Amino acid sequence: MNQKLLASVKKPEPFTRSEKMFWTDPHIATHLLEAHLSQATEGASRNQAFIERSVAFLCHEVLTNETKAIIDYGCGPGFYCEAFAKRGYQVTGVDFSANSIAYAKSQAKEKQLPITYEIQNYLEEMENKKYDFATLIYCDYGALSASDRKQFLSNCWHRLKEGGRLFLDVFTDLKYDAFTESRSWHLHEQGGFWSEREHLELAQNVKYSDLVTLEQSVIVTEDDVDTYYIWNQFFTRDRFVNELAAAGFKLIAVYNNAAGQAFNGKAETMAVVVEKK
Repeated sequence: MNQKLLASVKKPEPFTRSEKMFWTDPHIATHLLEAHLSQATEGASRNQAFIERSVAFLCHEVLTNETKAIIDYGCGPGFYCEAFAKRGYQVTGVDFSANSIAYAKSQAKEKQLPITYEIQNYLEEMENKKYDFATLIYCDYGALSASDRKQFLSNCWHRLKEGGRLFLDVFTDLKYDAFTESRSWHLHEQGGFWSEREHLELAQNVKYSDLVTLEQSVIVTEDDVDTYYIWNQFFTRDRFVNELAAAGFKLIAVYNNAAGQAFNGKAETMAVVVEKK
């Protein structure tokens, strides 16, 4: 146990994978869904007012007259999917969390919205349906390693029709500059986010070169040690655009955020619209 604990608190190589996928853990998934639904914080999803502004902007400024079929990667509980579906688009939502998809399906049924939801890892091959527009929103792209980002873009390119568009947002180098390294510990006697049992949480924020950060949580229970990694790749404008261009996408526009604020290079987020060449 001591050896495992000592190994867990050492600085890992960038984008080392967690042994357990925390979004599939039943206990953690319940708390993640609560975080998505909360309007008090934006730990998992942006608030509903921002999402409505974002979808209104996309519908008026980004989607073309030919846009009919939309796919939302990492859809969570389906907030963007519902907003698009209410405007008459054919919407598919994809997420790896069975808990989020179950909630999204229940909401679509209750609201009588014809949305297709799939439990799917978007890094894997999907069915052969083609789409006019794809989204990956709330900076999920930066949580992927370079090889996973390349795989995602390849999958997305093949899922889009000719002239189809992709909308992504990421955190910028300004947010990386503001990221602070830290270490802390906390004893959760009544359980908490990571475990329903009593546990010790050892947390650290680590800053790497090449605009990469890690938020690490080591969870020590009576009989085990689990380590969870949350990675983030931050981007400059040129790096982001060049990475998308290398995957076969043509730049259409750059914005400060997913609600279409004009780009000025002074925001902690950045959103782009690109088109399949």
